[in-house]
Amino acid sequence: MRRMLIALGLGLVLAPATAAAAAPSYTLPKTVVTTTVNGDGTVKVVEDHTFRFSEAGHGAYVDIPRLGGTEVENVTVGEGKALYRAEGTPELNVARPEETFAEGDCTDGPHRVVWYFSAEPGTTHTFRLAYTLKGAVTAYEKHTFLHLPLWGSGWKRELGELRVSVRLPRAAKGGHQQYRAYGRSDSGFKPALSKDKRTVTGTARDVAAGHPVSLDLAFPTAQLTDVTPKKGTGAARLAKLEKSVPEAATTSQCVLDSVEEDHVPPETFSDTGSSSTGFGGFFIGLVVVVGLIFFVGSLIRRAGAAGGWTYGTSRPRNHYRHTHHSHTWSSGSSSSGFSGSSDSGSSGSSDSGGSGSSGSSSSDGGGGAW
Repeated sequence: MRRMLIALGLGLVLAPATAAAAAPSYTLPKTVVTTTVNGDGTVKVVEDHTFRFSEAGHGAYVDIPRLGGTEVENVTVGEGKALYRAEGTPELNVARPEETFAEGDCTDGPHRVVWYFSAEPGTTHTFRLAYTLKGAVTAYEKHTFLHLPLWGSGWKRELGELRVSVRLPRAAKGGHQQYRAYGRSDSGFKPALSKDKRTVTGTARDVAAGHPVSLDLAFPTAQLTDVTPKKGTGAARLAKLEKSVPEAATTSQCVLDSVEEDHVPPETFSDTGSSSTGFGGFFIGLVVVVGLIFFVGSLIRRAGAAGGWTYGTSRPRNHYRHTHHSHTWSSGSSSSGFSGSSDSGSSGSSDSGGSGSSGSSSSDGGGGAW
């Protein structure tokens, strides 16, 4: 009898680990990010995310970073020729009308976009998320800088392939122009500049879950047509960028003031593909096992005293929930880049430079589906 109780206890304790080993409900074969820098310094971003569902899918979301006070505007979501309708608040793991989306700023964090749909098991869907970044470009008198978090540490699935393309406004003419492109990733992301110095492209493959990919660009301010540059040439910041690419930001939990308290928190969602159920679930299961052992043991002792025994059991229903946690990731000397001609007369500039936009109060983004 004691052996049976021990086996029962081990079964209950190990049950969460067995559930955690279940196959993921979706995979991420490919994402294509197409970016256009406009003459006024705004940045148009189009993200095509491909999801392959092994189970029925009902919604997905992306957290767009807002580094250094960047604003996210003109958000649209669609699939194929269907353009989704903006409606409601951006909540996860809720039932909403198909082909709708919602958006909102996370407190001290990214801008969350959630969209709702119906995907049959075994189907592949490519969703297009488009938006405009305002304030992402920092322009000095000679050099302009753009930091693009392309893939955030908040993604909990491996990405098969990430393709990136950035289009600059126009080719600068005259003088010695400086161009720089640095990629931060441990997935072989090496951005390259086209011959006409208008486009930067790069590809990262097999991006591990929780590992961000980012791109830092420096190009001549002369390419912009309608901006008011900061004082200084920007040479000091360019020199710092060459020595050390800015570290990735920290992924923070998304708290939305617009979501009512009785709804599922937006940073939490059910995920059968989770790799961990957390210490809390293990502790509760252990308490239940210990209590059950003592209860059955007392019945056995009573039955022994009375000359016989009977007992009944009921099996509780367990619910598991995967919660986003904070992740920080940075690499060593894995960055790569290219450079153009030397910019004469850039020494002695009055700008203070800087290493780019990052910080623990911001997020490098993330996303997922349910």
